[in-house]
Amino acid sequence: MNNPAYSGYRPAVAASPDGSFWITWDQDSDVYARHLGPLPVGIGEQTNVTPRLRLEQNYPNPFGKSTVIGYELTAPADVTIRIYSARGMLVATIREGHRSHGAHTATWNGADAAGNRVSSGTYFYELNAGGIVSAKKMLVLR
Repeated sequence: MNNPAYSGYRPAVAASPDGSFWITWDQDSDVYARHLGPLPVGIGEQTNVTPRLRLEQNYPNPFGKSTVIGYELTAPADVTIRIYSARGMLVATIREGHRSHGAHTATWNGADAAGNRVSSGTYFYELNAGGIVSAKKMLVLR
């Protein structure tokens, strides 16, 4: 990328021997890490098990006022969505509660836990459904 806002930004996913995984990134000589939890199956293991959830890319992306996060569950689960800054700080939590199987959406208004609008930048959203975790990146443009 030739965009100076993203210079030096190199994300990577790393697995631990205990089956958990981390997303790490370094940006402008600072290194950040975020533990994303255990994998539902062994690393590299082949399986015919249907995934318990599917997290979709938010839309619109990038966004200014609010964005919709779509997800699908193959079994009922308690659902929580957490929003993190690019530095790994928790920004907001959306508690969806218990959801049935099927397609669902959640809306994030672009505000932090105190109700303040977040600044432009890269954020990550993490879906936790019954202990299974998936995450994606999104952009806020003000």
